[in-house]
Amino acid sequence: VCDFRCAQCLGTSTNCIACPAGQFLYQAACWSYCPGVTVNSSCIDACPSGYYRFSNQQCKPCDISCSTCNNASSCLTCKNGTSLNGKCVTDCGTGYYSFMGYCVACDKSCKDCSVIPTQCTTCATGYIKSGINCVSGCSSTQFFDAPSQQCLSCNSTCKTCSAQNFCTSCPNPSIQPIQGQCL
Repeated sequence: VCDFRCAQCLGTSTNCIACPAGQFLYQAACWSYCPGVTVNSSCIDACPSGYYRFSNQQCKPCDISCSTCNNASSCLTCKNGTSLNGKCVTDCGTGYYSFMGYCVACDKSCKDCSVIPTQCTTCATGYIKSGINCVSGCSSTQFFDAPSQQCLSCNSTCKTCSAQNFCTSCPNPSIQPIQGQCL
C-alpha cells in the first residue's frame, strides 16, 4: 500500500513512481510544485544537454545546431562545426582558428593564424613575418628580405647586416666590415 501522497509506489510505501494529477514527481516524492526544473512536464535537477535554463523552474530547447547553449540563440558547443560568437560555423574565417570546438581570435599581429594565436600564416598590415610570428620590425641580428617579405637571420660572421651575407657591423667591435665582410 502506497503513502497517501503517491499515486503509485515501488519497494516502500513512500518511494513514489507516480503522483496524483497536478503534482510533480521529484526524487521519488510528490510535490505540489517542481523544486527542480521542468522539461516536457517532468521535474528534474538540472537542464539536460540540448536545453538551457529559461527561468528558475523551466528548461527550453537550444537551437537545433547546438549541443549546449546559454539561451535559445547562443551556442556554447555545437553538434557539428565550431562556435563563433554563439553561432555554429564550419569555418572560423579570417582572423580566427579552430581550437577544441571554438573559434579563437588570432593575435593582432596576424591577419590569419593556426594552432595558437601568435602562429601567423599571414601578417596583419604593418607587420612582417619572422619565423612563425609577425613582428613590427626585424631584430638586430636579422634583415628584411623584400622578395619573401620576411625577416631572415644574418650570416653568423655578422653582428648586424643589411642582407644575409652583407655585414653592417662585426661581432668583434674592433673590426669594421670591408665590402660587407667581417675578416
